[in-house]
Parts: sequence; C-alpha cells; structure tokens
Amino acid sequence: LLQHDVGWTGLLPAILERADPTTDLICSDLGPAGAELAREQNHMQPSAARACLLPAARQSRGLLDEQIVSLLAGNVSYCELRAASACARSAWCTAANLRG
Repeated sequence: LLQHDVGWTGLLPAILERADPTTDLICSDLGPAGAELAREQNHMQPSAARACLLPAARQSRGLLDEQIVSLLAGNVSYCELRAASACARSAWCTAANLRG
C-alpha cells in the first residue's frame, strides 16, 4: 500500500521483501499511539491504541479482513491507528517496523 501523496526513491519491493513473508503488518514508526490520536476513535481504550505511519506498508489479507469487520461494526479511527491496533489485539497477527 502506498499513500497517494507519497514519493519514493529506492527499491521499495526489496525493502518490503526483507521482512518475513508471513508478517501481517509492515509499517513505519510502529508503536503506542500518542495520547491525542488515541482518543480519536470509538472502539478501544486509548491505552490500547497502537499506531504506525502508512506512507508505504504491507498488510496481509487476514489483517485487511479484520479491519473490514471492525469498520462494518461501526468502529472508526484514523488510518494510522486502524491496522496497528487491529494487529495488536489479534493473537495471530505479527507486525514489523519498515525501518527495521
């Protein structure tokens, strides 16, 4: 996934392929969400919110399906929270930081 307003130099496929192919989420600056961002959602305790930047990311089909179920249930949050938090609350999901 690439955000529409991101330019990239270098070999992005080679960077993404460095990670284990079974990793469900690869994104940049993965970690706990900042307090203000963590409050801007309706479906988890702010302390449980995780975030990452998505200029370039890879998500598994299972993680995408998990997010669709959450959205259909009326759960809303910023895109920076959605994938990282869904992965953090799913025991089967693994995540890695794009920056290594």
